[in-house]
Amino acid sequence: MQDATDNERLVREIRINCQSLLEMIENNVDAARVEMGFFDLVEEEVDLVDVIGDAVSVAAPLAEKKSIGLTSYIAPDVPVIRSDRNALGKILANLVSNALKYTDEGGSVFIGAAVSFDGRSVEIEVRDTGIGIAFEALGCVFERYVQSCSSSLRRRGGSGVGLSLVRELAGMLGGTVAVKSELGRGSSFSVKLPLR
Repeated sequence: MQDATDNERLVREIRINCQSLLEMIENNVDAARVEMGFFDLVEEEVDLVDVIGDAVSVAAPLAEKKSIGLTSYIAPDVPVIRSDRNALGKILANLVSNALKYTDEGGSVFIGAAVSFDGRSVEIEVRDTGIGIAFEALGCVFERYVQSCSSSLRRRGGSGVGLSLVRELAGMLGGTVAVKSELGRGSSFSVKLPLR
């Protein structure tokens, strides 16, 4: 007979797996909407403190399950920006989800936001201590339906849509996304958005 602790663990597992499945479905629907030109942006005032806080709240159960340290920091000079909150949320959700997926137990994931040196943009970074990406695979990480050129990354699962959606949404917001990574030493994805 199972005790309460086992039941809690099973409920947590079910919740995490349902969340993962829902993310994959939403990514595929959003990618199709972007491709057909049906993803409408709604520009409004967005506080990155709230958007990053939401991403941390959603990711916390998986981070706890994998014993991954999940931290965030928003520089004090980051202003409220004009952007689409929904698109920003999807960008962060995908980057954080990937960081957790490719980081093993005991690792760490960091989410940060800061104003660029020239003051013209805000940069959102998601950095992990995960398995990293080989140099030769960096060129294909943002391609749709391509999880990676590396078989070690493909084994982690997923649909191969998340990072292409991140790139497309960042572009729609007038920004860019870049990756720095080294095999065995983690990855850093940064989204740069213009300050208007």
